[in-house]
Amino acid sequence: MTSRATERVEPAPELYMPLRQHPYVASNVQVVIRTSVAPESLIGAVRQTVRSTRPEVAMKFTTMEASVNDSIAAPRFRMALVSTFATLALMLAVAGMYAVMSYVTAQRTAEFGLRVALGAKAGDVVGLVLRGAARLVVMAVALGLVMALATGRIMTTMLFGITPMDTAAYAGVLLVAVPLVILAAVIPAIRAARVDPMIALREP
Repeated sequence: MTSRATERVEPAPELYMPLRQHPYVASNVQVVIRTSVAPESLIGAVRQTVRSTRPEVAMKFTTMEASVNDSIAAPRFRMALVSTFATLALMLAVAGMYAVMSYVTAQRTAEFGLRVALGAKAGDVVGLVLRGAARLVVMAVALGLVMALATGRIMTTMLFGITPMDTAAYAGVLLVAVPLVILAAVIPAIRAARVDPMIALREP
């Protein structure tokens, strides 16, 4: 008995059987050749050897590397697709945070001007804006984790090598996405800290 497996299938026992008892199987035989040289260099010699004994046999040659690449082509495409959408989602999150914080700081211009007039430092205003952004990020992360846990099992059927509770993936997202989204709020925060109190207080 023997066993074989792929990236997504666990090894299962198999039994060698005489091909004469199963002619329909014998019509599709795979022969594996182990070599220390480039496999492509042996194709001509193998073809000539087979044709010298069985000229009517149709042959198709491929390398183990090509077979493995073919077997993971679909998962690799799905991984590229998921990565593309994840990158787009991150870009939308960064742009969304910048737009929201720009709108919020514009609406609170008079408030920031009053705070500066009463002695607030630029760092105080920046910290106030960034704390507001951090609250939004915390809520977004909490919602994202819930959705990730809910859809984790679906992703395991599409991609190999991941689990529903893949802590490394979650940590990677937090380490990359959260700082970028917070950074998107820095520009509106600095803009709010540089507001002229006299101009801000004149605004309705």
